[in-house]
Amino acid sequence: MLNASDADPRNLRLPLECGVSVIAAHEAGKSGLWDPDYTRVLLEMMDTFPKLFTDNSALAGPNRWRTISALLDPKIQQRVIHGSDFPIPSCGLGPWIGKLLSGADYFQSQKINNPLETDVFIKQAIGFKQSTFSRLADVIS
Repeated sequence: MLNASDADPRNLRLPLECGVSVIAAHEAGKSGLWDPDYTRVLLEMMDTFPKLFTDNSALAGPNRWRTISALLDPKIQQRVIHGSDFPIPSCGLGPWIGKLLSGADYFQSQKINNPLETDVFIKQAIGFKQSTFSRLADVIS
């Protein structure tokens, strides 16, 4: 059984204080309906720790779309790394419901047969820059 408090980015404080580059998975957002959302804590920690990054996995699904706007902030987006959450399919329903993805882009995404391409298409359509998809190499080098 998973403990929802494991998603709290404050758990990453010690390695960050030691100077380690850390990627907080799933933007510290909530997974289950009743789980806490630690996104604000993560964003505050990013002000303190320049080696703290996050990924944008699972954002194109129905339960995390509320996090997208904060990650699109140019100051934050430069610390976002692409994550697909594959094999969980990226449907774009959440961003569409949240009015972050146009109806035309939502329906276009449904025509893409490759789930990884669908995920990238949706994330580009909602505003993630191309650098998001190649930043990992800079972080781990």
